[in-house]
Amino acid sequence: MAKRLYLTLLTIILTVCMTACGCSSGSVVQKVDSNKDGGNTLIVYFSRYGNMNDNDNVDAVSSASILRKDDHLVGNTEYMAQLIQKQVGGDLYLVQVEDVYSSNYDETDKRGAKEQRQGARPKLINPISNLDDYDTVFIGFPTWYYDMPMPLYSFFDDYDLSGKTIVMFNTSGGNGAVDCVNKVSQLEPNASVVDNVLSVTHFDIDNLSEDQVEKWLKEIGMK
Repeated sequence: MAKRLYLTLLTIILTVCMTACGCSSGSVVQKVDSNKDGGNTLIVYFSRYGNMNDNDNVDAVSSASILRKDDHLVGNTEYMAQLIQKQVGGDLYLVQVEDVYSSNYDETDKRGAKEQRQGARPKLINPISNLDDYDTVFIGFPTWYYDMPMPLYSFFDDYDLSGKTIVMFNTSGGNGAVDCVNKVSQLEPNASVVDNVLSVTHFDIDNLSEDQVEKWLKEIGMK
């Protein structure tokens, strides 16, 4: 009886410790939301919102990268990812950095510029362990200084997307996705990169509709 009680207590303690450490065996992609209908589709996105030190103290009105939808704050790129998921299903995955950005927009802007000048590769957390499950990978990002944010370069360094179809979507202040198709094609030379990028400005993102997303998906043969 004493031995059985000891084993039971040990099991409980180990379970609590693993939960506190965020550990699990065979952990899969960190799913923000999942739709079984698009089981072979992964929608990856990087957003300032979700990578900040204080998401709760951000004003959507004064921020160029955050919206208020259904009384909830959501990042611009995250919003696009959600609209795409509604159309094609699949899993959402937020690219997250270990060293989060400031909730102050100007501070994040300065850090983003510095990272680009240095060619930095910010360390990412919550790795994907089941990438082989996906054939199509949507990748969304905001344009920072005429380029992808450096955490996206970290993502492409970390993951081999050979044999997969890559589809990109983007938010910007007006510069569009710049040269991202060529850059991603170089970073993932054995993947098929779709050259039709859905790009929306910060000024128009609030009016982006499901119909517009569906039209784009039909244009690229994904709907």
